[in-house]
Amino acid sequence: MRIIKNEFAKYISADFIDNRFALPPGFAEYIQIMPATYLYNKGWIKFFDAKNILECSDYYLSSYVEDTMVFLEEDNDFKGGIFWVPFGEWSDKHTYYICCDKASPDFGMVVDAHDNNPGCNKDFVNSDYNWNSFMTFIEARDFG
Repeated sequence: MRIIKNEFAKYISADFIDNRFALPPGFAEYIQIMPATYLYNKGWIKFFDAKNILECSDYYLSSYVEDTMVFLEEDNDFKGGIFWVPFGEWSDKHTYYICCDKASPDFGMVVDAHDNNPGCNKDFVNSDYNWNSFMTFIEARDFG
């Protein structure tokens, strides 16, 4: 978890991260048991190993986090999550994100971001492509 926090610390203050960032149940275990070389790849679906989570997180952070923080400052009623960690993808424009912002009502939610980013769109979590937890996501997908 510290290594993911360090990625966010490039863009957001450490105090803000310490107050709001946490790995949701189920997802924390996923990260701990995935070997560094693991990449689930069946058809169009991929789950990232720890290295790929970090690489994808770095891209996400450099592309979106500053905009999300500006959005948060401009909208005091914004309740969406600031910390969304990408952990997989399918097809060419879908990325799976999990909300790791414990101050958000979206904490633990998994979204399928179709050419989008949940941290920059406060209405995104109302889409048909979300699951209320990592375990619900795993149970709902057909990985057989």
